[in-house]
Amino acid sequence: AYKSVKGESLMSQTILVAPGKNALANAVHLAADNESSTLILIDGANYEVKNTIAISGALKVVSSSWMAGQRMHPALMNEYERFNMPNILPASNFQGDALFSVAGMSDVEFSGVSMRGSHIDARQSVRYGFITDADNSFGDYRFSLNGIVAREFTQSNGAFFKGLAQSFARTGKVNHSLFDNVTGAFVFDEETDDEGRYNIEELHISNSRFQNSSGALVHLYRGGMDESTFGPFLFIDNSEFINNSATGAQEVLNLTGVQVVRIRNSHFQNNGNYIKLMNLKGAKKSISQSTVDKQDRITTENNAVIRGLTINNRKNNQTRRTGVVGFAM
Repeated sequence: AYKSVKGESLMSQTILVAPGKNALANAVHLAADNESSTLILIDGANYEVKNTIAISGALKVVSSSWMAGQRMHPALMNEYERFNMPNILPASNFQGDALFSVAGMSDVEFSGVSMRGSHIDARQSVRYGFITDADNSFGDYRFSLNGIVAREFTQSNGAFFKGLAQSFARTGKVNHSLFDNVTGAFVFDEETDDEGRYNIEELHISNSRFQNSSGALVHLYRGGMDESTFGPFLFIDNSEFINNSATGAQEVLNLTGVQVVRIRNSHFQNNGNYIKLMNLKGAKKSISQSTVDKQDRITTENNAVIRGLTINNRKNNQTRRTGVVGFAM
């Protein structure tokens, strides 16, 4: 199901992964013996997962076209082009809450792949795409998602990426990606004892689109005070939030105790029944050079900044592009 194509050193290895049930799990297990590994997935192939795959250490999972430099933003692809990406999905008899769990001290990168939360023969979707390991407390981790498609993660109270209590992401980077029909995208809200702890230091989202989804698409929580910690920080640039809807009294961006927020060059359109887009509190929070619908609400407190905001009155035109957002790779 897999073979080494480069890097015979035990320190680093590149593995070409043939399609098939559990082939990806086997390759990840093999990669765990190396300090760092790259798994290349074949374009157009399906990689079914039977159980949650545990990731530890430094691991890259990339498509063969991405490795060859043939890259297009998923939001600009047609359905056939998206279908031709390597597709990671649960088997019909999948067991577990998530496709992947991420251990402490991991450095995880996925590029140019599609991830689905459901199998056509399964009764419901997987709850999470990624979840942190339950025993993640002994080291922080990092993740990077580039040019991916994530869709059909629709379980109630689920998310595409979920950080559990006691886990800590040093950085999360999301670039050139598409999130379609997910319930919650990036949720780091578990440290609710209000002692100043939180689950992620920096979350960077750029050149990405969130569409046809529900719930709080970014949910960051920090409660209480701890002067030895400085985050969380949220940076969103050149991204779109289109045709999403709330599943309760929610905000598109639910930000509690976030220390710095910088949103720029982004576009919010047709985001149904949320109580508001976001609340920005404090002088280090801002949204600038962005567009929103006429009925959208952004509330501010304590000198938060709104600058260069354009009101889009054509809320029913789902294909309208403002020119603010571009998806060049």
